Amino acid sequence: MIVDSSAVIAILLKEPGYQGIRDRLATSEQVSIGAPTVVESSLVLSSRLGRAGKTLLARFLQEAEIRVEVRGSGGTGDELDRCVADRGDGSLGC
Repeated sequence: MIVDSSAVIAILLKEPGYQGIRDRLATSEQVSIGAPTVVESSLVLSSRLGRAGKTLLARFLQEAEIRVEVRGSGGTGDELDRCVADRGDGSLGC
C-alpha cells in the first residue's frame, strides 16, 4: 500500500475517519510513502504544529514501519533527511 499526505495528516491530526485509515495501514503487509509526500506532510504538519510536527511525522513513519521510497536517486533516504533538515524556520534544507 502507498500512503499519501492526506492519509498521514488525517491520522496524525485525528481528522474525521482517521480510524479507518489507521486500521487499513495496520493490516497491510507493506506500506510505503514517496519521499516527496514525506516532504509535503512535513510542511503541512510543521505549519500546523510547529517543530513538533516534524517529530510527530518521523515517529509515526518509524513506529508504523512505513518505508520511504526515494525514486530515481538510488539513495537510501539520507537525501530526504538533508532536504527536510530542521533549519528552525520551517523551510527546506535543499
